[in-house]
Amino acid sequence: MSAVAWPRRRAGAPASILLLLLVLGCGPRFDAAGIENVLLISVDTLRPDYLGAYGFPRDTSPNIDALAARGVRFERAIASTPMTLPSHATLLTGRTPLEHGIHDNEGYRLADAESTLAEILRARGFSTAAVVGAVVLNERVGITQGFAEFDGADDGYGDLNYRARPAREVTTAALDLLAARDPERPFFWFVHYYDPHYEYRPPEPYLTNFADDPYAGEIAYTDAEIGRLLEGLGELGLDRSTLVVVTSDHGESFGQHGEIGHSWFVYDVTQRIPLIFSAPGARGERVVTETVGLVDVAPTVLGLLGIPPPPEMSGTDLLPLLRGEGDGGSRAIYSESLSPTKLGANPLFALTAGRWKYILTTRPELYDLAEDPEELHDLSGREVERAARLRSDLEQRIRGAQQSHRIELDEEALIALRVLGYLGEPVREEPVLREGLP
Repeated sequence: MSAVAWPRRRAGAPASILLLLLVLGCGPRFDAAGIENVLLISVDTLRPDYLGAYGFPRDTSPNIDALAARGVRFERAIASTPMTLPSHATLLTGRTPLEHGIHDNEGYRLADAESTLAEILRARGFSTAAVVGAVVLNERVGITQGFAEFDGADDGYGDLNYRARPAREVTTAALDLLAARDPERPFFWFVHYYDPHYEYRPPEPYLTNFADDPYAGEIAYTDAEIGRLLEGLGELGLDRSTLVVVTSDHGESFGQHGEIGHSWFVYDVTQRIPLIFSAPGARGERVVTETVGLVDVAPTVLGLLGIPPPPEMSGTDLLPLLRGEGDGGSRAIYSESLSPTKLGANPLFALTAGRWKYILTTRPELYDLAEDPEELHDLSGREVERAARLRSDLEQRIRGAQQSHRIELDEEALIALRVLGYLGEPVREEPVLREGLP
């Protein structure tokens, strides 16, 4: 806390007034006035409960925690899918998979007609650049729209067993682009780290320090590289004018509900993600408990820059919540997984509305997340009316789904995705629950 000039007390002035002045002077504050640049950081496969800011007991994330300590941390942010490409499409367009038409990592491309955060800011004079850590976000899939500079891991990167690059190389590439930028223009930088994704093999000393939990070790390694990126930002004098946003595309399951990894189910272990906004004028940590979505990041960044989000963005500008205003309403956040259709099962569609989570599939499920955060007790048979309302909302959204944007992949591209652990079969997009399917 910065030093505070205590007000001179008048005779008879109540102590409560002094306390109020002190609180107003030192309480959490989020000020967008000093924001000129934006650094958007996505850490692939990052569970929030592995970060110190979200309560993890081990020292995995001092740099991310420091951002949260002087910014706003969203306690319940929800990803749109448990897959990298469609979730990043949501992150950069402010639209759900039902709207941008990308439902899987394989065989899709973001349509040129989609308007990305980078395109909007570039049209406003921003210098735009992206550095990504894995082939799943390469130029082929359309995510690069609007980025004047793109530094990615192409299909030929590394050996055939690991088509991704380590965090240190991502940070170095990002710092090089920052140093070479036009200093007369504001910038929007998107930096994607892939390291916490399976398989977990952090470098030393993290491999030894976290020998019992290499996933945590990958997070600690990535956090250190984020720290190096932020340090470079400070050395260039850009930390005093840059909004930093840290989030993820999805989490990871370690046996919960029988799943290892991600891409199949839509329970909170894969759908709940970290979301932290840290602005130059922020002071003190604010924790927001209202449910928000990855879909809200793009319109919020635009709002903080004073740019009206385009009407096609279905996400919400979270500025009132950043400032501690309003209660966030009763929004329902959409998520989906079509991966089960690759193996002959029904898809999963979900809505998270405050404390309630509804999953529409062969046997629909309803959970009270406040009482049952691990989603072990299905209440759909008891809360019949609530389940019916959420199902009706979901079905209405699904009926309005936009046409998807599939592409054909060559064999090299298929190999590149398969070695990252993704199946090479197409998903079934028809939002129909078929009788007899698991």
